[in-house]
Amino acid sequence: MSHVINSEKNSWQGVCLVGLGNHAQTKIIPALKLSGKEISAVVSRKNNDKINLYRNFSDLDNALTNLPSSTLFILTTPPSEHFDQALKILNSGFDVMIEKPGILSIDNLELLKAVADKNKLVLIEMLMYLENKTAQDLKKIILQNLNKIIEINSTFLIPDIPKNTFRDEFSLERSLLSDIGCYPLSFLSFCGIPLQTISARRLNQQNKLLPTFNLFGKFQQIKLNSLVGCAQNYENFIQVIYNNNSSIKYSPFFYGRKGEKKIILESRNKIIEKGVIESNGFELMFKKNRSEWLATQKIRFEMMRPVAEAFTRFYSEISFY
Repeated sequence: MSHVINSEKNSWQGVCLVGLGNHAQTKIIPALKLSGKEISAVVSRKNNDKINLYRNFSDLDNALTNLPSSTLFILTTPPSEHFDQALKILNSGFDVMIEKPGILSIDNLELLKAVADKNKLVLIEMLMYLENKTAQDLKKIILQNLNKIIEINSTFLIPDIPKNTFRDEFSLERSLLSDIGCYPLSFLSFCGIPLQTISARRLNQQNKLLPTFNLFGKFQQIKLNSLVGCAQNYENFIQVIYNNNSSIKYSPFFYGRKGEKKIILESRNKIIEKGVIESNGFELMFKKNRSEWLATQKIRFEMMRPVAEAFTRFYSEISFY
């Protein structure tokens, strides 16, 4: 069937997953089902029982030609494929969600934005942890205390590089620098903190098996520092330090699934720790309707742009294997 761009659609009647790897099977599909979204098709070259549950297209072009305009496309493919696939989807008149990291080039992002705006389509980078109440609460805390904060530190380290994935450290798109570094950068941008001063450096130049990176910079009097990548142990937290040496820390922070998070308040050698249970950020994201996403399109692009600009700089700052 021939497809005509329909910018007046108000809801999604089905979802097409592009890519059906472990992340899609263990996180995306269960969350879509919980949110009530119907998975109408997948684009995958694989052939197994899980794929045969859905209408399967061997390539994206066939899916774009044969699915109705009310279909939402979700990209769970490697970052190196995101731009070409998203551009093709938007040019065909479909809305698209892109697994993080979304678009790592500012030029590519601006082109996608232009097409989405022209066709009145939705383009979403899937940063599930931003749906968490803790992320939204910490944003308010930071904005209300900008003149009192002297440091914002974060660490997101995993024990090893997941096997049989795109992460091989041969390029920015295939590196933990973008795969994990997008978290602290996106949160700072979410808070409206400029990223122009942020630079990146590799900390263990010789060890490809444990790639770690430091993202560092400064905004006004606030030191910005993030450690991301791979180490012996899992660490995931963010800490805000004030000029009176008190601090607030969330752990884990960059985490979109349902679970407990600790909030640690430290002041004058007194430590208060409390736990909060977060909802499933994946489910919350998928429960939002099209009009909600369209209403926040401008704000979301303003958040995505500084991150893409930062990664564009990192191309020249970091050497890969």
